[in-house]
Amino acid sequence: MKVIDWLKKHKIILLACFITAIVSILLTSVSILFRGNFSVWYARFLIDKFYVDPVSDKDIKEGIVNGMVQSLDDDFSIYIPSSYGYDKYDSSVSGEFEGIGISISYVDGNSQVVEVYENSPAYKKGVLEGDIIIRSDDIDLKGKIPSEVSEVLRGKAGTTVNMTVLRDGKELTINDIRREAINTPSVKSKMIGDIGYIYVSNFDNDTDIELTEKLDILKDSQSLIIDLRDNPGGRLDVVLNSLDLFLDEGVVLIAKYKDNEEQIYNSSEGTAYEKPVVVLVNENSASAAEIFAAALKERDRAEIVGVNTYGKGSIQRSFILPDNSGINITVGRFYSPNGNKIDKVGVEPDVVIKLSDEYLYTEVAEVPFEDDLQLNKAIELLQ
Repeated sequence: MKVIDWLKKHKIILLACFITAIVSILLTSVSILFRGNFSVWYARFLIDKFYVDPVSDKDIKEGIVNGMVQSLDDDFSIYIPSSYGYDKYDSSVSGEFEGIGISISYVDGNSQVVEVYENSPAYKKGVLEGDIIIRSDDIDLKGKIPSEVSEVLRGKAGTTVNMTVLRDGKELTINDIRREAINTPSVKSKMIGDIGYIYVSNFDNDTDIELTEKLDILKDSQSLIIDLRDNPGGRLDVVLNSLDLFLDEGVVLIAKYKDNEEQIYNSSEGTAYEKPVVVLVNENSASAAEIFAAALKERDRAEIVGVNTYGKGSIQRSFILPDNSGINITVGRFYSPNGNKIDKVGVEPDVVIKLSDEYLYTEVAEVPFEDDLQLNKAIELLQ
């Protein structure tokens, strides 16, 4: 009874102590929650209250996300704004887009068709390599660079476009080219004497499938050159599938992720291409191209010819955000089968040979055969 009487007598004091404790816990929690974030919210308050021009919530939010990504100080971690769109970004890196199916290059001050993809809308309508694009519908494209021309010609699948070209000095209008979903070919092949030659421009969605098809076409060749020059990389799963075509079971890649998590990737057991191989690389061969070259080099499967590669030994993953913006951030780094670092180091060729300074900034496809010292060295090694 004494305890009850005491509690009744001091209930106001006890209630005050209880409220003080709850408030203290709440303040501590709020302090922890907003520690480091208060400045962000206070800066927003100051902008809303004092900045002279209107600022939308959307601009502020995108600026915050962009700032977070930039603070990583990583060239390969990027923010994709909603004004561009994550879906458009995803299409650009997958090798898929909606358009008419041509590749354009800048030649003598104009955009010229340098490739027409087989069975594409442009192919079916008779567009030819060498056509100079001068107009699309009512838009004058004379002197425009390829990226500007491509932006005009691309569009939603099912829509049509009229394109005027200059062919053999005469204007020709090609009407009603119906846009379709285009999967850009990433693998080209040909024979150089009895040597098979394959150029891989990147490792996008279907590269491993295309590579399998090209190997079948070149099955009668005595040896093979795989040209990865100017190849910026691509999808990890695709390059691993591509390595399965040339290597028996064994380690091809070591990846290290957050908190020292490590994953070892192996080529699968099966029938691999067994003829001699030379791989061409240059300073623009990066990422997945470096994985491919390092694996074939360290597994003693191919000689590597060219110059030291770019040194992009990092793995990125893309995430879409609710407003169709997105972030592409580095989630890991990769190492060669022998554990050698590739990031900021690159892959050193077995045979180092440079192109002449005349072709320093020229795409390898445009280097004349007789001046392509790297390609000719590869041929020499295989003969």
